[in-house]
Amino acid sequence: MEPLQDIEIAFFNWDKWATYSVAFRYMDKKKARLSDIQDIAARHGISPSVINSRRHQWLLYTKARAGD
Repeated sequence: MEPLQDIEIAFFNWDKWATYSVAFRYMDKKKARLSDIQDIAARHGISPSVINSRRHQWLLYTKARAGD
């Protein structure tokens, strides 16, 4: 499955951190851009500012896990 299709499906089947995990893992692998994720999220009623905030939280989380 294509990354953007996978992200679209994740937002359609909304489960907060599972959805963000799908989206941001693709972003970390450079298979999706933040703007792609924001566009998809907007189609599901989530504003770009929320995606920015969740991305920031995701980065803090993954950095903390890397330090464990």
